[in-house]
Amino acid sequence: MNSKHLIIFFVFLMALISVHAEDIIINDGSSATEQSSTLVPGFDSFISNAIGENISVTISVTDNTLSGKLISAYSDGIYIQTAFNNYIFITKKSIAYIRITP
Repeated sequence: MNSKHLIIFFVFLMALISVHAEDIIINDGSSATEQSSTLVPGFDSFISNAIGENISVTISVTDNTLSGKLISAYSDGIYIQTAFNNYIFITKKSIAYIRITP
C-alpha cells in the first residue's frame, strides 16, 4: 500500500468519524432539551424573576458551565455578563442546568 492510498484511507476515516460524532452530539442535545423542558414548565417566569442575579448555566451538549450576571431573558434564550464583561447569549435549547445565587 503506497502513501497515496494511505492518505486517502485516513481522510475517509476522519470524515466518517466526524459525521458520526456530529450525529451523536445532535441527538444528545435534543434529548436533553426535551427532558429539561418537561421538567421545568415555568422556565420563562422563573428566569424573568432572576434578572440581575448571579447565574451559572451548564450547556447540555458540551457540559461546560458559564457563570455571570443574568442581564436579560427572551423566549429563545438568555444573555449573561461574565466576569470579564463579555456578553454571551445562550439559547434555551442548549441549557441543561441553571443555578441562581443571590
